[in-house]
Amino acid sequence: MNVLGIRTAATQLNAGGMMRRYVPTVGALLYPLALFALYQSNRQFELASNMTGKLATGILLGIAVGLVYSVPALSFAVILKSSNDIQARRLAHLAFAAPPLFVVIGVFFYMLNVSNGDYVLWAIAWLGVLGFAASAAPTRKTPAAAPTWIRTAHGFSAATIIVIFLAWHLANHTTAAWSLEANKTIMDQLRVWYRSDIVQPILIALFAFQLLSGLRLLWAAIPQRADIYSSIQTATGSYLVVYITSHLIAVFILGRIFLGIDTTFAWASGTPVGLLRDPWNVRLIPHYSLATLFVISHLAMGLRAVLLGHGVQVASANRLAWIICGIGLGVALIIIIAQLSVSA
Repeated sequence: MNVLGIRTAATQLNAGGMMRRYVPTVGALLYPLALFALYQSNRQFELASNMTGKLATGILLGIAVGLVYSVPALSFAVILKSSNDIQARRLAHLAFAAPPLFVVIGVFFYMLNVSNGDYVLWAIAWLGVLGFAASAAPTRKTPAAAPTWIRTAHGFSAATIIVIFLAWHLANHTTAAWSLEANKTIMDQLRVWYRSDIVQPILIALFAFQLLSGLRLLWAAIPQRADIYSSIQTATGSYLVVYITSHLIAVFILGRIFLGIDTTFAWASGTPVGLLRDPWNVRLIPHYSLATLFVISHLAMGLRAVLLGHGVQVASANRLAWIICGIGLGVALIIIIAQLSVSA
């Protein structure tokens, strides 16, 4: 009986671990369907001709929004709960980055002029991940810790990017909520600085270093037992690795080279049709809104670690981190509302 009880407990534990692997992966697999539901529900909302129709389709629209954002939300929940299974944590981090992954794949197939190729590749890739999740054995083997100098250089590089580019870039985006003309005017003035022959190569090199050093830090950090703060840092880090890569490709290759257009705020907002009224553009809503929140939250968690390392009280460091995350949420809402209003 004791042996049977041990086997039953082990089976239940394994089933629970497999479920933690399945949930993020299945969510990512179905992510394009959630985006299509968002597009269709908005279409029906706009076509509704009376208050009853508006209410019914509005509820469906809200459900679709919840489904879209549930993919990173469920993935983050698994990240918090899967500290005993490194494979599950890695898969959850991958699924957490589903929004920018789907965008970068879509950009490549758009440039190749292959209709629906992104949907086909997405399904094949995540079915493969699902097969791996079902068959891979749990592992507790952890990679070597990242050298201290990489962490330090990563932080200094991030601070430099904030000072010479990111703070001004995000602040300018918020002005689009009041006026696209003002946004464009300020952007043109800022571009004199960060698109100059001196600053732009430095900025690109800094972003490249952030990606490479971030990947090294992320690979070492994911297997470690984590609280909510370090989980936010690794989850947002995985998202930003893909997002920054996607954004650089969109701006430098798709925008400047392939299309030969000015990559303005209006362009990123899907003009002339907008983000909600186009089945391709709708993927940019979670892509951009989460990126703004996550980059600020990632910086908040990094600052918290620095403060703790310099003797600041835990309660004070935690409070400041949450305040900055709250600011990030506000900035993200302002920017995405501005984007959704571009073609309204």
